[in-house]
Amino acid sequence: MNNLTLVDFAKSKLGTPYVYGMKGDVLTARKYEQLKILFGPLVWESDRKKIGQVCVDCSGLISWGTGIYRNSQGYHDTAEKVFPISTVNQAPAGAAVWCKGHIGIYLGRGEYIAADGSRYGVRIASVKNSPFTHWFLLKDIEYKEEEMVTKEPIIYNDKKYTVEMIRKDGVTYLKTRALWPLSLFLPEIGMGDMGVGFAAAFMMLVPALLLFLGCQEYLEQGIAMSGGKD
Repeated sequence: MNNLTLVDFAKSKLGTPYVYGMKGDVLTARKYEQLKILFGPLVWESDRKKIGQVCVDCSGLISWGTGIYRNSQGYHDTAEKVFPISTVNQAPAGAAVWCKGHIGIYLGRGEYIAADGSRYGVRIASVKNSPFTHWFLLKDIEYKEEEMVTKEPIIYNDKKYTVEMIRKDGVTYLKTRALWPLSLFLPEIGMGDMGVGFAAAFMMLVPALLLFLGCQEYLEQGIAMSGGKD
């Protein structure tokens, strides 16, 4: 399972009731009594009303998807690196948000999904208003960056075109449906690396510049095919 399918799986379980110790199974009367003996007050008296329903706890929401069972501390302890929650804006969708005794799944844009206790069940909420203290990548999940496609205006030969741009793995490039062997990569360059980055980018673009000069008509046709000419 990768991080994006984990997010989709968790969202498909929105509204599932929470019972401590449940992992996505039907809560039976016998199971409820067993959980009360094992976990005492962590299993609420009101949880008895959930008998007959599929229930889950916070770590169980993740385990339900992966089929690998760990508690919230186990997920924490098997992470290669653990980061403070103040840096969660750097976390990919599908990362774990965690505090001692609780775990959720980061969705991006400051939101998480979790089995958030007996009062709420599985819900989406704001990280800012949560008790989470750390985030990390889950050991059992493969992390992929979601491909983002946007339409952007570009100017070529004093003519304006709207083309599709793809951002993936930190790189933005031109998406074209034309049978044209050209990918225009736009590397992200930090201020500290601007001199070296500019020189490297210039050397990488020399072949493309020569191609532009020799094949302008065909290139223009390729750009026009990838978007609407304004």
